[in-house]
Amino acid sequence: MHIKLIALDMDGTTLNENHEVSTITKDAIEQAIAKNVEVIISTGRTGVELKPIFDKFTNIRYFICGNGSKIYDREKNINIYQNMLPFKESSSIMQQLIQYDVVPEVYANERIYTDQYYYDHIDDYIDPTLKSLILRSLTPVESIHDFLLQHKKPIEKINIFYKDSKSKNKIHSLCTNMPVTLTSSLDQNIEINSKTASKGNALQHLCQHLQIESTDVMAIGDAFNDISMLKYAGYSVAMGNAIPEVKEIAKFTTLTNIENGVAASIHEHILKN
Repeated sequence: MHIKLIALDMDGTTLNENHEVSTITKDAIEQAIAKNVEVIISTGRTGVELKPIFDKFTNIRYFICGNGSKIYDREKNINIYQNMLPFKESSSIMQQLIQYDVVPEVYANERIYTDQYYYDHIDDYIDPTLKSLILRSLTPVESIHDFLLQHKKPIEKINIFYKDSKSKNKIHSLCTNMPVTLTSSLDQNIEINSKTASKGNALQHLCQHLQIESTDVMAIGDAFNDISMLKYAGYSVAMGNAIPEVKEIAKFTTLTNIENGVAASIHEHILKN
């Protein structure tokens, strides 16, 4: 096997504890690209949140966004693949979420929308270390439910921040019989996508587009929403800070994101050969 493509998760993987790309990680990625390895980003984020990577890596062309809801080709400035959450499901979920004390976010139009009330009270729901990152990405609206009804189009996903396991269980029960996929990337969030949207399915589509076999793919991640792409890749790498479920299915484990685990894995599997 010869690695031809690297799929990198962002948060908890490529980005360090300050949500930045370290110089060591950047250099390793650049060296891999110089060896004609296709490096792609595979993230739960959407367009408005990708600026740190866009600015750091002008030579990364493909971005799997919204947990596989789309693949963006930066060179052509188009989405070459979409797997969106239908309006019927998103509006039904949003209507029922009104009864719960949670923060719902709608990913649409390359932006993230939430209620003005939750925007003003975000401290009650999220880790303080994430506050500035989340607030600068959000667009507050008077009513997220009304916004969705007016939008009337498929969306990338719904992200929900909750306070406790009781709320989490209620949301899971709510979605049990719906044609949707549930995953997460943080300790207190649930991400709702279309039934067939996942990082793994999007990665498979991109590899078919690029005519690259799964055995020639290395994927690196740390959270639940990375599991599908790790299962697809011939070289699956769990970050040292990954959740146990990721480490259990990955073939390799590298250092943490604080210790530049992505760089260590690239050096181990690509640059030293």
